[in-house]
Amino acid sequence: MSRSHHPITVLVADDHAIVREGLISAFALADGLRVVGEAMDADEAVNMSSSLQPDIVLLDLYMPNGGGVTATERILSDRPEARVVILTSYDAARDISSALNAGAMGYLLKSSSSDDIVRAIHVVAQGGAALDPKVAATLLQGISRGGDQIPQITNRQLEILQLISEGLGNLQIGEQLHLSVPTIKSHITEIFRQLGVSDRTEAVVVAMRLGILQLER
Repeated sequence: MSRSHHPITVLVADDHAIVREGLISAFALADGLRVVGEAMDADEAVNMSSSLQPDIVLLDLYMPNGGGVTATERILSDRPEARVVILTSYDAARDISSALNAGAMGYLLKSSSSDDIVRAIHVVAQGGAALDPKVAATLLQGISRGGDQIPQITNRQLEILQLISEGLGNLQIGEQLHLSVPTIKSHITEIFRQLGVSDRTEAVVVAMRLGILQLER
């Protein structure tokens, strides 16, 4: 199995020193990760993301000076290539949706083991999405209230979903499938409607849980 010589660089942002210290200690023992900085609030996280250019920004959801959702939006506005993973104690549907809609590609709970957090960081760094099982269940409970209708996903839409799960954007998907960006957007709108979701991460998670999509390993 080939290994990259470039470790995944991580910025740890949490207003509790003990949490930051615990994460940094765990990551020091993990293969392929390197912590490049630690931030104590949302403003510091945004500024350090800009100056240090980490691959992954691991953000607490509730921090002083803006919080994780606002910080996610600001980080991705400045650096669209950055990957944000939320690490929080809160698993309310509203919090989850707000973070994912802001552009976070991971949503983990602080009850997670360090191994699970490290694994999730690797997944997100490679272009995937990572949700704690409890978080995925919360999303699915919200979706299931819409009824038991089976989604009608076409083969073309399944191809698009697979490419979304690999982290490709609309332009890249269009190039790969020889379709225009407006056509891709139209398909994605229909995928969201069929799955009862509002963003790409939710679409992948729901499709996996329904057995429509299997991630290639």
